Amino acid sequence: MNKSDIVARVAARAGLDRFTAERAIDLVFEAIAERLAKREDVRIAGFGAFRTRNRATRMGRNPRTGESVPIPASKSPSFKAAKALGEAVKLGWPPEAGELARKIAVGFAAPVRGGRAPCIARASAKARRP
Repeated sequence: MNKSDIVARVAARAGLDRFTAERAIDLVFEAIAERLAKREDVRIAGFGAFRTRNRATRMGRNPRTGESVPIPASKSPSFKAAKALGEAVKLGWPPEAGELARKIAVGFAAPVRGGRAPCIARASAKARRP
C-alpha cells in the first residue's frame, strides 16, 4: 500500500473527494514530522508511537577496500507499534480481529485533554467525592 492507496481508501470511507483526503493525510504526516524534528514523541492511542532515536558514532567497513571507516552519530525516526495494532496484525483484520479492530478504532477516537489521555482512576475518584 502506498500513499495514493491510503488517499483513495480515506476518501471512500470518509465520503471526501481525493484532494481533501490527500490534504488531510499530508497534514497528519507534516504534524508528525514537525514534532519528531523537535525531538518530541508522537503517540497515537491504539496505533503506536513515533520517536527520534540517537545513533552513536561507530566504526564501519568500506566493502570495497575492507578499510575501517568512522560512521558519525546521527538521529533517526523510529516507530513502535501499540499492543492492539500488534495483535491485529497477528490475528488478521476483521472478521478474525472483530473486537480488536473496534478497540483500535476507539483508541483513535479517545478524547485527550491537555495533551494526556484521561485517567480513569482519577475520574472515578472525582465521582466518589461528596
